[in-house]
Amino acid sequence: MYRVLPPYWNLKEFSQIFKKTILGEVIEGNEIKLFKEELSKVLGTPNIELTSSGRTAIYIALSSLDLDRDTEVIVPSFICEEAIRPILQKGLKLRFVDIKEDLTIDPEGIIENMNSSTRIILMPHVYGKICDYKEIKRTVEENGLVLIDDAAPVLGYYINGKPLGSFGDFGIYSMNYKALYSIYGGAITYKEEYKDKIGNLMEKKANQNARNLVKLGFFMCGSRVGYKFSKYNSRLYALTVNKTFKKSFKKFKDISIEGMSNITASIGLIQLKKHKEILKKRVENSKVIEDILEDDDYVKIVKSKNDFYVRFVIQIDEEVPLKARKNPGIKWEKLTNFREYLFKKRIETLPVYTPIHLNFLKMPIDLATTEELWRKCIIIPNNPLYSEEDMKYIGEAIKKYEGE
Repeated sequence: MYRVLPPYWNLKEFSQIFKKTILGEVIEGNEIKLFKEELSKVLGTPNIELTSSGRTAIYIALSSLDLDRDTEVIVPSFICEEAIRPILQKGLKLRFVDIKEDLTIDPEGIIENMNSSTRIILMPHVYGKICDYKEIKRTVEENGLVLIDDAAPVLGYYINGKPLGSFGDFGIYSMNYKALYSIYGGAITYKEEYKDKIGNLMEKKANQNARNLVKLGFFMCGSRVGYKFSKYNSRLYALTVNKTFKKSFKKFKDISIEGMSNITASIGLIQLKKHKEILKKRVENSKVIEDILEDDDYVKIVKSKNDFYVRFVIQIDEEVPLKARKNPGIKWEKLTNFREYLFKKRIETLPVYTPIHLNFLKMPIDLATTEELWRKCIIIPNNPLYSEEDMKYIGEAIKKYEGE
């Protein structure tokens, strides 16, 4: 089975987990300091803190601001719900805007939805698709707003010579099923004016839930090991990946300010050395499928002007009924049939984000592009683990769908 999310790990990562566990250096150790130093070089700033996750980084950013309950945060509804949780936990109001055809936040939608309560823009580079950060940054500066550059999927990647995440007041990063792949983990960068406030927050509260963090880390590690079993035993795969992963997330939903564990930093150091190799391979693998599907009438590649292909998204050419667009509980037959066909060809697919305003919060607003695209798009494998021949097989299988 060609999987979407297997970790790009080898013996180094697995042996490091074993070594740190045996030495008792799971929570604390030298790797935290080393990883912070190396990451600071990559991101080009000394103003950086390591966190337990990307959502913790967002929570820290919000906690460093003086906000009242009427403060509105503009954010696309097409986003991971984990990015929304810190905003809700801080008691702030959400203002959802639509996306463009490339799945990135629409700068015009931001301008149309701004009001006197708007204080913050959350700008996510969803699936490694780089949004129009220049236009959004211009709007932020003209209106005196705070910009959170959510570069969670693209830690270590650059555009026009600048690291992603450096275009706002805060930069948000994650290492949980993202470009860099560790046992949970994240980071926040920030402008100099927030240094004292964030330093105080981290000093007072970092690692207060370290034991829970490590428990979660081992749950996540178990899910990664489980991918190795998928070739040999489907029941063992289901146990280690599906059940373990889901149970871990049920137990760790509340957000507090936590630092990074040493075992996470240890894996991060290894992954950081490979991040250019990982990016190169993802782009190469994606191009193989793009070339095969270039003139396909049924399937379209969804990509932005600048795309790092952290996830490879395709869109089917079908008209989505209004009821299916608005109701996440409805199983839409067209996309279901397509995914089942690919599964029979040993190609795993994943759904894209279900819009927050339809699923998580159930808000009666109209976001036409968001509601249309989430039903037509799926994620297919382009993992660095796979060869050019693997990618050709996936691309050809997709291309044959209409005929079969």
